[in-house]
Amino acid sequence: MTTQIFISHISDEADLALELKSTIDEQFLGLVNVFVSSKNTSIDAGTPWLEAVTNAIKSSKILIVLCGDDTISRPWINFEAGAAWLQGVTIVPACHGRMSPSKLLPPLSYLQAVSICEAAGIEKLFQAVA
Repeated sequence: MTTQIFISHISDEADLALELKSTIDEQFLGLVNVFVSSKNTSIDAGTPWLEAVTNAIKSSKILIVLCGDDTISRPWINFEAGAAWLQGVTIVPACHGRMSPSKLLPPLSYLQAVSICEAAGIEKLFQAVA
């Protein structure tokens, strides 16, 4: 059975989410299933969107929250992270752009965050996935 990972992101970060999914798929040789709601193949046509997201969060072992300057003020990100928290899913804030772990606000600042702009941050993220 493969491990499921959920990448939470705002629509402006869809390209970054898909790039991260591709990198994880490549590095973990298909041993993980990465759910990205903006990827057309993550949610089948005709499937209720909210139900698909809810089920994906419930079945995930890790939720990666892409955290950019505009991300942390969006309520949907905190909604998905909160749903994952209640399910006992590991949540990893993944900072990019000008956002850094030290700039995160609660509740995301209470979690060990990484910067995916740095090799050490990517390594920590991949260790969490492994």
